[in-house]
Amino acid sequence: MITETDKESTLRRTRGRAIVPLKSPTCDHPETVDTPLQLIDPTCDSRWDAWVGRYADAEIFHTSAWARVLKETYRFEPRYVQASDTQGREVLLPLFEVNSWLTGRRGISLPFSDECPALGDPALLGRVFDGLRREGTRRRWRYVELRCGAEHLAGSTPSSTYFTHHLDLTVPKADLFARFDPAVRRAIRKAEKSDLTVEFSHAEGSMRDYFRLHEFTRRRHGLPPQPFAFFDAIRRHVLEAGLGFLVLVRRGGVPIAGAVFFYRGTQALFKFGASDLAYQALRPVNLALWSAIQKVHDHGCTRLHFGRNAVFHESLRRFKLSWGTVEAHLHYTQFDFAAGRFVTEPSLLQGWQNRIFRRLPLSLSRVAGRLLYSHVA
Repeated sequence: MITETDKESTLRRTRGRAIVPLKSPTCDHPETVDTPLQLIDPTCDSRWDAWVGRYADAEIFHTSAWARVLKETYRFEPRYVQASDTQGREVLLPLFEVNSWLTGRRGISLPFSDECPALGDPALLGRVFDGLRREGTRRRWRYVELRCGAEHLAGSTPSSTYFTHHLDLTVPKADLFARFDPAVRRAIRKAEKSDLTVEFSHAEGSMRDYFRLHEFTRRRHGLPPQPFAFFDAIRRHVLEAGLGFLVLVRRGGVPIAGAVFFYRGTQALFKFGASDLAYQALRPVNLALWSAIQKVHDHGCTRLHFGRNAVFHESLRRFKLSWGTVEAHLHYTQFDFAAGRFVTEPSLLQGWQNRIFRRLPLSLSRVAGRLLYSHVA
């Protein structure tokens, strides 16, 4: 049962249940779904960050800052869930509705986010998911996808599986360095002896320098780059808010490698990385990552996430493991409304399209990125 909190609405009673048409959640009028479930927009409702602040394991993807990035860049609609019961238990689940004429309408927790588990008591997740199934039916979603944590749902099966890698930051930096593979340690020492400089920044000019590296790196991987508006939104809403930083390695003032890191509380995340292959022999990527690792360590973070890794990207997997990380599996779960069951989703990260994007001129690849990412979240 779904009700609306708009004071001007009137309830129609049918078979003893309150039924009203719903509007999109707003700051003044959040929706309630099977009270006490409610849907809110965290970009204008300050309660969300206050709720998230109660959880030490919350990450950047749980915050309103990340919601602002996605809403502003791609015009997705936030439908974040807060649920509680009479025993004081609670669940918080970030979720966006993606509505595309090309790929349909669906609920995702959370677009362009590696993993975003629900916060709170997993015992309530089943009730939350039941509410989302009713909401998805009403909104005519193709599917609802949860990125991590759905093992608590009865009958759920993974729709896709990735590797994830985490670095323990609770040891001294010297011990961290000792855990790296010998090749990584040699590369760092070589880079430190070169004429390279390291810059931490959240300035627009620095982000544009990074973005140029990012465009070429994405093309090497056979993928279009995200629009610059996405990175500028990250800079304004996340980095300028003190929730992350951009690290650039330069040679003679020329940017040759860079990475974007996020942190919230004790959790840090390596989100994006890019480099110029012409300078690979100087090992600027190793210098950028080691400099960033030391920074998040000094910040008080106890865990660094290296992001998700497709199971077929073996070279990227080996690279992440070489930094002394611990590997685990990351499962996404997708409920298909037409089929009425959990389904398996084939990966779109590898296929014929990669060969096309590797050969596209950069100008066309930029256009493709601007057009496609709002449809393939």
